[in-house]
Amino acid sequence: MRNFVIFAVCALLLTGCASKRRVQTVPAVHPNEIHILAETQRFAAALGISARAVITTTQYMVPASNPEYPGEKVPAAGWYGDGLIKYWRPVVQERDQAYGTALAAHETCHIKFHSEEAAGDCARVLMGGE
Repeated sequence: MRNFVIFAVCALLLTGCASKRRVQTVPAVHPNEIHILAETQRFAAALGISARAVITTTQYMVPASNPEYPGEKVPAAGWYGDGLIKYWRPVVQERDQAYGTALAAHETCHIKFHSEEAAGDCARVLMGGE
């Protein structure tokens, strides 16, 4: 029985490690990509924190904010995790720089605040909204 428990724990640990996908990062080449990375650094400086940000081609699926059907998931434009802010290239390139500024403020705030509400409040302050 003890060997089975040890085997089960090892299998769970290996599964957890294997399920973490590597994020494919790419150099920032588009003006919007350069802009969002610069804005991230500007907001990090305003918050007095260090921020690492990258452009990625890897999708990260999240629940839709306005789902068309129950359980709908959509690719996140940006997300913070494992000490790194990741911005998904297709959205960064297709949206305008004002969107990139707001997204950079929000994701940079996630370094300090885990909840969406707190990160949103922080971003509004950073952008001069409060």
